[in-house]
Amino acid sequence: MSDNKSVKKEIKKIFSASLPLIIGSVCGLFVANYVYSYSGTMFDLAVLIIGVYAALLMQIIIHEAGHLVFGLISGYGFSSFRIFSFTVMKANGKLKIRRMKVPGTAGQCIMIPPDFTDGKIPVLLYNFGGSLMNLIFAVIFIVLYFALSGMPSLLMLVFGAVGFMSAFLNGFPLRMGMVNNDGVNALEVVRDAEAMHSFWVQLKVVEQTAKGVRIKDMPCEWFVLPDDDSMKKSMTTVKSVLVCNRLMDSMEFERAGETIRHLLGIESGMVELHRRALISELIFIDIISGKSKNDIDGLLDNKQKNFMKKMKNNPSVMRTEYFYALICEKNNKKAESIKKRFNKVCKIYPYGSETELERELMSEEFINSLTQTHGVE
Repeated sequence: MSDNKSVKKEIKKIFSASLPLIIGSVCGLFVANYVYSYSGTMFDLAVLIIGVYAALLMQIIIHEAGHLVFGLISGYGFSSFRIFSFTVMKANGKLKIRRMKVPGTAGQCIMIPPDFTDGKIPVLLYNFGGSLMNLIFAVIFIVLYFALSGMPSLLMLVFGAVGFMSAFLNGFPLRMGMVNNDGVNALEVVRDAEAMHSFWVQLKVVEQTAKGVRIKDMPCEWFVLPDDDSMKKSMTTVKSVLVCNRLMDSMEFERAGETIRHLLGIESGMVELHRRALISELIFIDIISGKSKNDIDGLLDNKQKNFMKKMKNNPSVMRTEYFYALICEKNNKKAESIKKRFNKVCKIYPYGSETELERELMSEEFINSLTQTHGVE
C-alpha cells in the first residue's frame, strides 16, 4: 500500500514539474511557427518577442491584482502587494515600498483575513481571484485579437494565450517547485478546518509583523503544534513552521532544534521553501550548540546551498551564513562582509520586527555569551 502511495506521489511530482514545460514548449512552437512563416521585418519580430515578455509581466500583475480585488470583495484587508522583489506594504496605516524576494514566486498579494464566522472564513474567491482575473483579461485580449489586425492583433493573441496559461498553472491544483499553487492551497483550506485555521493564523502573523510585533509577543493560542497526521496537509504544516519561528524568536534554541528535527523526520505536506528554511535554522542551532563542522556540513547538501544562495538577502539566512563563516570557517573577513550586507538589507526589508532578532543574534553580546555557555569560539 505504501509503495502505491509512493508511486502516485512520484507521478504527481513528475506531472507537476513537466506541465509548465509542456505548456511553455507549446507556446515556443507557436512562436517558432510564426517566425518560420512570417514575412515581416526584423523589427516586427523583435516587437513580438518583447510582447511575450511584456505579456508575462502584465499577467503577473493582473494575477496579484485579482487576489487583491477578490480579497477585498470577500472582506479581507490590504497588507502587501509584491511583484518580483518590489513590495508595497501597509504598516501602521501608511504605505511603504520595500524589497524582498521569495523563491518560487513571481509575486504575492497578502491580505488581512476577516474574523471567523461560524468557524469559517471566505477563502475561495481570495485564493482563486488571481486565476479568475487572468481568465477575464485573457478573454478581453482574445476579443481584441479578432477586432484588430496585423501586429497589434498578434500581440493580443500572445497576451491572451499567456493569460490562459497563467490562469491554468495557478488555478489547477499543482505542487510546483518551492511552493504550492493557489489551487492546492484553496482546496486544502476549504476542505479542512485545521488547514483553514492555519491559513488564517499565517495571514494574522504577517499582519502583526507588519505592525512591528515580534512573533514571540503574539497570542500563544495561535502557535499550537498540529499532530503528525494533520501535517499531511501543506497548509497545516505552515502552523508548525510558525511554532518553530516563535521558539527561535524566544531564543528557545534547544526546543526549536528538537521540533525542527521531528518535523523533518515525519511524512508531511511541508513545501520545499519551508523545509529548506527550517534546515537553515537547524544549521544555526547546531553551530551555536558546538557541533562539529562535519556534522553541520551534512545538512549543507547541494539543494540547501542552492536555496541559501537564492535567499542570500533573507535576514535569517544571512545570520546562519554569518555564524557559519565566523565559527565553522573561522573567516572573520567573510563574516564581516555578510554583516555589512545584512545591515544594508535591513534598511529595505519589509518586516523590521523580524530583523530585531537577527540583530540580537549577530551582536557581540550574544557571541560572547556563546563562549561562556557553550565554549564556542
